Amino acid sequence: KQWYQRRVAITAGIRECGKTLVDSESDVNNTVSYVQSLLDLKARFDLFLKNSFGNDHMFKGAICSEFEHFLNLNPKSAEYLSLFIDDKLKKGTKGLSEQDIERVLDQSIVLFKFLVDKDIFERYYKQH
Repeated sequence: KQWYQRRVAITAGIRECGKTLVDSESDVNNTVSYVQSLLDLKARFDLFLKNSFGNDHMFKGAICSEFEHFLNLNPKSAEYLSLFIDDKLKKGTKGLSEQDIERVLDQSIVLFKFLVDKDIFERYYKQH
Protein backbone atom coordinates (compact mmCIF):
# COMPACT_ATOMS: atom_id res chain seq x y z
CA LYS A 1 0.00 0.00 0.00
CA GLN A 2 2.87 2.41 0.74
CA TRP A 3 4.32 1.81 -2.71
CA TYR A 4 0.97 2.62 -4.28
CA GLN A 5 0.65 5.85 -2.28
CA ARG A 6 4.18 6.87 -3.21
CA ARG A 7 3.52 6.10 -6.85
CA VAL A 8 0.33 8.20 -6.85
CA ALA A 9 2.15 11.13 -5.22
CA ILE A 10 5.12 10.89 -7.55
CA THR A 11 3.07 10.59 -10.72
CA ALA A 12 0.96 13.57 -9.66
CA GLY A 13 4.13 15.60 -9.21
CA ILE A 14 5.55 14.51 -12.54
CA ARG A 15 2.29 15.27 -14.31
CA GLU A 16 2.12 18.73 -12.76
CA CYS A 17 5.74 19.56 -13.68
CA GLY A 18 5.24 18.30 -17.21
CA LYS A 19 1.90 19.99 -17.71
CA THR A 20 3.34 23.28 -16.51
CA LEU A 21 6.22 22.94 -18.96
CA VAL A 22 3.96 22.01 -21.87
CA ASP A 23 1.45 24.74 -21.04
CA SER A 24 4.21 27.34 -20.93
CA GLU A 25 5.07 26.45 -24.54
CA SER A 26 2.97 29.39 -25.72
CA ASP A 27 5.49 31.66 -23.97
CA VAL A 28 8.45 29.95 -25.59
CA ASN A 29 9.49 31.16 -29.00
CA ASN A 30 12.44 28.82 -29.21
CA THR A 31 11.41 25.25 -29.95
CA VAL A 32 14.93 24.02 -29.22
CA SER A 33 14.75 25.32 -25.64
CA TYR A 34 11.28 23.77 -25.24
CA VAL A 35 12.56 20.31 -26.17
CA GLN A 36 15.73 20.80 -24.14
CA SER A 37 13.55 21.62 -21.13
CA LEU A 38 11.66 18.36 -21.67
CA LEU A 39 14.94 16.46 -21.88
CA ASP A 40 16.21 18.14 -18.72
CA LEU A 41 13.01 17.24 -16.89
CA LYS A 42 13.29 13.62 -18.04
CA ALA A 43 16.92 13.48 -16.88
CA ARG A 44 15.94 14.94 -13.51
CA PHE A 45 13.24 12.31 -12.97
CA ASP A 46 15.52 9.51 -14.22
CA LEU A 47 18.09 10.55 -11.63
CA PHE A 48 15.37 10.68 -9.00
CA LEU A 49 14.25 7.19 -10.00
CA LYS A 50 17.77 5.83 -9.78
CA ASN A 51 18.72 7.50 -6.50
CA SER A 52 15.41 7.10 -4.68
CA PHE A 53 13.97 3.87 -6.01
CA GLY A 54 16.90 1.96 -7.47
CA ASN A 55 15.36 2.08 -10.97
CA ASP A 56 12.31 0.20 -9.74
CA HIS A 57 10.35 -1.11 -12.73
CA MET A 58 6.99 0.05 -11.39
CA PHE A 59 8.15 3.62 -10.82
CA LYS A 60 9.97 3.70 -14.16
CA GLY A 61 6.75 2.71 -15.91
CA ALA A 62 4.85 5.39 -14.03
CA ILE A 63 7.36 8.07 -15.05
CA CYS A 64 7.22 6.97 -18.70
CA SER A 65 3.44 6.95 -18.65
CA GLU A 66 3.32 10.49 -17.29
CA PHE A 67 5.81 11.76 -19.86
CA GLU A 68 3.77 10.21 -22.64
CA HIS A 69 0.66 11.86 -21.25
CA PHE A 70 1.90 15.42 -20.96
CA LEU A 71 4.16 15.37 -24.03
CA ASN A 72 1.11 14.60 -26.16
CA LEU A 73 -0.95 17.37 -24.57
CA ASN A 74 0.86 19.74 -26.90
CA PRO A 75 -0.12 18.97 -30.51
CA LYS A 76 3.13 20.60 -31.67
CA SER A 77 5.46 18.34 -29.70
CA ALA A 78 6.20 16.17 -32.74
CA GLU A 79 7.02 19.23 -34.83
CA TYR A 80 9.18 20.73 -32.09
CA LEU A 81 11.09 17.49 -31.58
CA SER A 82 11.80 17.29 -35.31
CA LEU A 83 13.10 20.88 -35.28
CA PHE A 84 15.25 20.13 -32.23
CA ILE A 85 16.86 17.09 -33.85
CA ASP A 86 17.35 18.95 -37.10
CA ASP A 87 18.98 21.82 -35.23
CA LYS A 88 21.31 19.49 -33.35
CA LEU A 89 22.31 17.55 -36.45
CA LYS A 90 22.73 20.44 -38.86
CA LYS A 91 23.65 23.46 -36.78
CA GLY A 92 24.46 22.37 -33.29
CA THR A 93 27.27 19.93 -34.03
CA LYS A 94 29.91 22.63 -34.10
CA GLY A 95 32.09 22.21 -31.06
CA LEU A 96 30.35 19.02 -29.91
CA SER A 97 32.10 15.72 -29.75
CA GLU A 98 30.63 12.68 -31.44
CA GLN A 99 29.71 11.35 -27.99
CA ASP A 100 27.82 14.56 -27.13
CA ILE A 101 25.86 14.36 -30.36
CA GLU A 102 25.07 10.69 -29.76
CA ARG A 103 23.90 11.48 -26.21
CA VAL A 104 21.54 14.21 -27.46
CA LEU A 105 20.14 11.90 -30.12
CA ASP A 106 19.66 9.08 -27.61
CA GLN A 107 17.76 11.44 -25.33
CA SER A 108 15.66 12.66 -28.26
CA ILE A 109 14.74 9.10 -29.18
CA VAL A 110 13.36 8.64 -25.67
CA LEU A 111 10.99 11.56 -26.25
CA PHE A 112 10.16 10.23 -29.71
CA LYS A 113 9.04 6.95 -28.14
CA PHE A 114 6.52 8.90 -26.07
CA LEU A 115 4.96 10.58 -29.11
CA VAL A 116 1.58 9.28 -30.20
CA ASP A 117 1.81 11.07 -33.57
CA LYS A 118 5.05 9.64 -34.90
CA ASP A 119 3.78 10.13 -38.45
CA ILE A 120 3.51 13.87 -37.81
CA PHE A 121 7.11 13.88 -36.62
CA GLU A 122 8.16 12.10 -39.80
CA ARG A 123 6.27 14.54 -41.99
CA TYR A 124 7.87 17.57 -40.33
CA TYR A 125 11.32 16.04 -40.25
CA LYS A 126 11.23 15.30 -43.98
CA GLN A 127 10.57 18.99 -44.62
CA HIS A 128 13.88 20.06 -43.06
